[in-house]
Amino acid sequence: MNANRILLPVIPFSISILMNASVFAESYDCLIEPYQIINISSPVEGLLEHIRVDTSDIVKRGDVLVELESSVERATVDAAQARASATGELRAKETEYVYNKRQAKRLGELYKKQAVSSHEKDEADTNVQLARLGIKQTKESLQLAELELKRAEAELNQRIVHSPVNGVVMDRQHAEGEFVREEPILRIAQLDPLRIEAILPASEFGSVSVGESVKVQADSPVSRTLVAKITRIDRVIDAASGTFAVRLELPNSDYKMPGGIKCKVDFTTSTASK
Repeated sequence: MNANRILLPVIPFSISILMNASVFAESYDCLIEPYQIINISSPVEGLLEHIRVDTSDIVKRGDVLVELESSVERATVDAAQARASATGELRAKETEYVYNKRQAKRLGELYKKQAVSSHEKDEADTNVQLARLGIKQTKESLQLAELELKRAEAELNQRIVHSPVNGVVMDRQHAEGEFVREEPILRIAQLDPLRIEAILPASEFGSVSVGESVKVQADSPVSRTLVAKITRIDRVIDAASGTFAVRLELPNSDYKMPGGIKCKVDFTTSTASK
């Protein structure tokens, strides 16, 4: 009976573990999230006059989102524009300078003929210098008026809030007519690209590289297979859990893919990005 026994080779337990560890797991859990969520607030306090968007609206970078009541600021801009464009005084000073210069030339010729006194000649020359200084002073006043206009326009622009990104309005936290200070008025989610976070065991460190493209299987209600690109790999392994994070980006220009969906990422399909 013992003679018919078949002896099987015994693989040491430690070698078996190494063999299994060398095989990349098929997939890892992940989460598809907005690339970033931005709380939109006003740089200055004031009364909300207009909120141009509502929940679920798609916005583009630069779109006007919120306008605060700004009648005083608009009036200040109008006054500053009037001062900056008031060139009548400058033209008058230039005309006066031309006249005084012509008068000084005539008196200079008469002085050579001893037809006028030196006092009259000096007075005419002084008037030319004063007219020249008057032109310079008027130009400086116009330059200051232009600077005041820029400052007034900057203060007005602070009361108009623009979207910093392309995205979707997640939440509207105030209504028109309310007074706001520093608190958020809107929340905007940037959905193109989407961000994917996956947690891998430390044993897989070095198995993936930034720039590689991998397949991602989104859970319901989408249930689609997508291709994402690895954009960041943690360089510090969490000692407590023995894991590290990998971040991927998923193009979503048509906004068909929502954020907040669970997924699985298959790193065995990774290909180097060209």
